[in-house]
Amino acid sequence: MNKLALMLAAILLVSGCGQGIIRGNAKLYEIDIKKIPILSSKQAFHLVNAFDAPRIVELSDNEDTRGDLKQLTDTCIELLASALEKRSIKVTHQGKPITLHVHHIETYAGYWVRRTSLRLDAKLDNGKLVAVAADYRSPGDSFRAINGTLRKAVVNLLNHEDIIQYINSGSIN
Repeated sequence: MNKLALMLAAILLVSGCGQGIIRGNAKLYEIDIKKIPILSSKQAFHLVNAFDAPRIVELSDNEDTRGDLKQLTDTCIELLASALEKRSIKVTHQGKPITLHVHHIETYAGYWVRRTSLRLDAKLDNGKLVAVAADYRSPGDSFRAINGTLRKAVVNLLNHEDIIQYINSGSIN
């Protein structure tokens, strides 16, 4: 029994300690195609990261957890590209640009969960800015909470009426 208690204490200590730089992983939580609307477009889209260099920020005020906003935005780009391709929409470097920008990201501890919130902006080629927020709780660590929030933000973006109109018609009124 004492070994089990020590092992449990060690796991809790490690999972609650600072985790260094958290990286996004588009393969961790794939987007369920049933959670996004029917999209169809003969146009191709070019997904662009608003950050041209790494941007390391603190994600939590009570532990040493940091994230690279450029890399986290790249994860959103991978998730969005995958979702669009599942709907047979081409993603190329010559398509209509959609510039993504992850910001205002925070992660904090709750009772037996990690909670993360963030904002994802998409700037369209006509200058229109589409902003969505996402919030996610994970019984795991900051890594899972952040990646779940990135996925949720992309789903929220794909369900935004301006994005649906932009993808389906190529413009927004």
